[in-house]
Amino acid sequence: MLEAEIRSAHPEAGFVQTCQRIEAFSLSTCECTAPVRRFGTGALEYLATLAAGLESAVLGEYQVLGQVRAGIAPLRQHVPWIDDALAAARKLRAEAGFHATTGRLLDLALKCAEVRPTGSLLVVGAGAAGRDVARCGLALGFTEVWITSRRRPEPPVEGVAGWIPLGKGPEGARYKVVAACLGPSANTLAAADLPAADLHIDLGSPPNLEADVRPTIDMQTIIAHVKADSVESVYRESLRAKLRENLARRLSLAAEDAGSPVGLLRLQAERVRHREARRVARLNPEIPADAVDRITRGLVNQLLHAPSVRLREIDDPELAERLAALFVPLEGEQ
Repeated sequence: MLEAEIRSAHPEAGFVQTCQRIEAFSLSTCECTAPVRRFGTGALEYLATLAAGLESAVLGEYQVLGQVRAGIAPLRQHVPWIDDALAAARKLRAEAGFHATTGRLLDLALKCAEVRPTGSLLVVGAGAAGRDVARCGLALGFTEVWITSRRRPEPPVEGVAGWIPLGKGPEGARYKVVAACLGPSANTLAAADLPAADLHIDLGSPPNLEADVRPTIDMQTIIAHVKADSVESVYRESLRAKLRENLARRLSLAAEDAGSPVGLLRLQAERVRHREARRVARLNPEIPADAVDRITRGLVNQLLHAPSVRLREIDDPELAERLAALFVPLEGEQ
């Protein structure tokens, strides 16, 4: 219901939806009942922290950068500073060495419940999150890891004991842990739909499990546990401060060059890069859009670095303007 309200209030907005949140980024005034609103630079800083994975329950979650990029794609051509926010997030992620996946939620849930990863684990759901949780279960040391879902996982997850059709497990089966990782549109599961377990973990948002499933660790419990960790909280805040400084430098440089001939040169080149990146992504759908953006951006930055430095040194606005004009698309080009 909240998602429908937000989309109705901001039909032109960019949306970021993960298992933990729904975020809307819009160029218009917010009229919805969202509990938190941010504006201007504050919104841009938050976008960067979101893309960096600093707001995720799993610090630096691998998938979140791609989710943010895809969600705000409609706004990037209208708001050039979005690229600065994404670039700052990428730089921080690289420096921090983030590589954790959604699967680490299983580890966090076990720590909340003070349960050791032994015995058998049943993962409910074979989507990206479910597969990550199954891999994490194997890495943590569960003796057996099973997956149950409506469709058989393709390709199979290496190392799991097997697949069980959802709702058709062996009668009387019992597991050490059952972890639900279904998508937001899936029907919730009641106790009668699940096998017995010492612990049930609900990694869905909205929840995957009904209130009669006990004992259960859910996302709210996991997030509260993460926030209560003083050591991690201090580390996250230090990363946020570093990210804000990085973004501020990028925005300052962009503002300094915005009205200059060198800035015009880079702006025209960036427009060409955007057009070609979209074409490459369209012709090569097997290449992740983030990879196309990163490669093309790196090439343009390398090509323009030395000319930009020399143009500033010789201080010849007319020459810079003439060079910038060379990048203007010919008539009929998009």
